[in-house]
Amino acid sequence: MLRRASTPAPTPAPNALFAQQLAAAGRWLRRSVRSLFPPIAWRRLRFRGGWFALPIYVLLMSVYPLSLQQADWVVTQEQFTWIVFAAIALAVIVGNGTLSTRRSMLVGGLVGTVAIVLTTAFASDIGPFRDRVIHLAVNVNNWITQVLAGEAATDPTVFVLFLGATVWTAAYVGTYALSRSLRPWDAILFMGFCLVVNVSMALTNLIADLVVFSLSALVLLVRLHIVLLQERWTRNNIVPSGEMDWRLLRGGLTWTMVLVIMSLVTPRVGAAEVLNRAYTVFESPYHSVEAEWQRFFAGVSGPSRLRGVSFTDAIRLGQSPNLADRVVMMVDAPQGRFWKAISYDFYTGNGWRTTETDKVDKINPAVLGREKFDATFEIVVPQQNLLFGANEPVKVSVPFQFQTGADRSYSIAVRAVRGGQASEKYTVTSYVSVADKAALRRAPGTYPDYIRQKYLQLPSTLPQRVRDLAHKVAGEQTDPYDKAETIESFLRTTYRYAPTVRAPPAGRDPVDFFLFDLKEDFCEYFASSMVVMLRELGVPARVVEGYTAGTLDPATGKFQVKELDAHAWVEVYFPQYGWIEFEPTPSQAPIFRV
Repeated sequence: MLRRASTPAPTPAPNALFAQQLAAAGRWLRRSVRSLFPPIAWRRLRFRGGWFALPIYVLLMSVYPLSLQQADWVVTQEQFTWIVFAAIALAVIVGNGTLSTRRSMLVGGLVGTVAIVLTTAFASDIGPFRDRVIHLAVNVNNWITQVLAGEAATDPTVFVLFLGATVWTAAYVGTYALSRSLRPWDAILFMGFCLVVNVSMALTNLIADLVVFSLSALVLLVRLHIVLLQERWTRNNIVPSGEMDWRLLRGGLTWTMVLVIMSLVTPRVGAAEVLNRAYTVFESPYHSVEAEWQRFFAGVSGPSRLRGVSFTDAIRLGQSPNLADRVVMMVDAPQGRFWKAISYDFYTGNGWRTTETDKVDKINPAVLGREKFDATFEIVVPQQNLLFGANEPVKVSVPFQFQTGADRSYSIAVRAVRGGQASEKYTVTSYVSVADKAALRRAPGTYPDYIRQKYLQLPSTLPQRVRDLAHKVAGEQTDPYDKAETIESFLRTTYRYAPTVRAPPAGRDPVDFFLFDLKEDFCEYFASSMVVMLRELGVPARVVEGYTAGTLDPATGKFQVKELDAHAWVEVYFPQYGWIEFEPTPSQAPIFRV
């Protein structure tokens, strides 16, 4: 019996095969999207706590992003608020859906990443949207390059993305937990933690944000408790009176107001000694982490905490101090000098930071060409635990510690052990320089490695024309003192002082902006310019802030120092002689040396 030979199936044409593969990929993509984003049952959509609780919850979630804007860490638009709204909307939808918790978090992460990037790009003002996205990607790439190279990252873009991530995460996770499981504490704790960190770290007084957040949280808890009672009554076939909801809400609001008022009027209790000892144990690791954080986000700082002067560990150039004509202290001293508060070693590209945070009881300052100088300070407006002194303080009449670095030959600041002692009357003994020009010219030209590392630091983003100007002004000068004197004279004679402060445009180095565009401004610009130019010339220098001598009161024989006397000047390091003061601001008299 003959069998018909089987014919092989025809091979699909290449185009047909590609079409089949494309169709299969499309079906897989649709299944994946449906698994991640299943259809939404809009009629079943609800907000736990009732829609009456939704505006309360939105207010609760909005306090943190609004607090970020008030903190003014960086120049931002309203993108954080929109991020919160988007996170709440998505979390309500997903929380009422059928996705597992793992997939819900995956959806939140993917959508959140896109939302944060898009809102940050939209908030920029650089041309079309495509250019904004490219600019954002370039900034992130530059940030990564600087961090991996061990430099300070001066662009704040990544910090803005980080803040957006905290806003989205807290809002999405908290809202999801509330929608899915009626757990309000997830939202309150997540967002509350972020808010407390921001309020604690910000240099602006944001206590009102905590009050609003606490009030909103308590009202929300009251409303959710009412909903739970209603559900329990429904299960037990209990019919409450028509005014029961209002009575419960009124009682909850009353107790909420009582608790908030009590928290505001309750006297503060000082920290226990055991807590102080515990903090001492963790202080060193904390400062190590803080130093890395400052390196990652060196382009970030905030405004002054107080209306007026606030000597903090970081300053941002271009911020108006808003000084008042009020007395801050009286100084009994044989002569008027600069009253030093704190010095700065690290130039971020938009301001200054103090990175030396060790606390010690004793330092070994240079004594060559110095003499003792006693001054008694009667503080009217205290600066936290800061103690004032002249040039190089060595001893204080109240318990104190030096803030310094690994090199114990100088201090960054002097601080009272207990903050209240900084607001009392105290006497400070300092070593002030009396070295003449000839002696400083004879100082060795070799610097300790630690001094070179800390006080020759400049960011790689410093414009080349600032470096070129420093070399042009110094000319043929080879001696460090002559370089310092030449730069000082150049700034005093070429630029003008102005009591008002103008901020540099976004992305501009403030020293470059002052030297080539402004050409007149506040003392911080003069001091910063001199320090940056000297560092480019290989001369260690630092910015110092405090007060000028003030006005001698003939009736008391004491110097009356006002807030208007707040000032910034320069100290240059000379081996064996220590830190020597210079005055580049033309509104102040030059420092006289023989």
